[in-house]
Amino acid sequence: RRCRVIGLPFAERILRDPSALGKVHALPLYDLIYRSDAAVCVSGVEPAVRTRCIAQMSWLGARFSEDIGPSVGLLVASRVSLHPESKYQGAIRRRLPIVRPSYFDRLWAAKGAEEVDTEPHALPPFCGLPICFDPRQHDLIEQFQHKVTMHGGRKANLEQAEVVIVKDVFAKIYEEAER
Repeated sequence: RRCRVIGLPFAERILRDPSALGKVHALPLYDLIYRSDAAVCVSGVEPAVRTRCIAQMSWLGARFSEDIGPSVGLLVASRVSLHPESKYQGAIRRRLPIVRPSYFDRLWAAKGAEEVDTEPHALPPFCGLPICFDPRQHDLIEQFQHKVTMHGGRKANLEQAEVVIVKDVFAKIYEEAER
């Protein structure tokens, strides 16, 4: 036997307004805390984090989408992607908010008692990217390394980097990175 599970706050909401049943996207549902009709997409997170995010979305009344289609209004990600066809880049093109999984943790903790802003949970622009600076450009390293790491990037050597930051296209490291 399989029962459907709802939270006490949603049961109370149904008693006040039976039309709330029409807003249910999936069960189990704690309450309609996520107030947007737009779906939420998850990308670039560990499998356990993905499972937790999707479960939290259901409990909070959010609708989950596998792709970054037109019904999506928010992307949850743990890292930036430079791949042009990635969900991250699709969200950037559509100017969607991109948040870390901590956003849904915070929504769950608040349980609707307060509005939760996405801004403190926004994914930093270099988050998770291994970045290499030209080691011969000390001024570049001094000027930008701290800024890049403050925005989620992590220093890496050339062999492990996804991004190489150079001053100009004639730098030797540029040729090495292009190989």
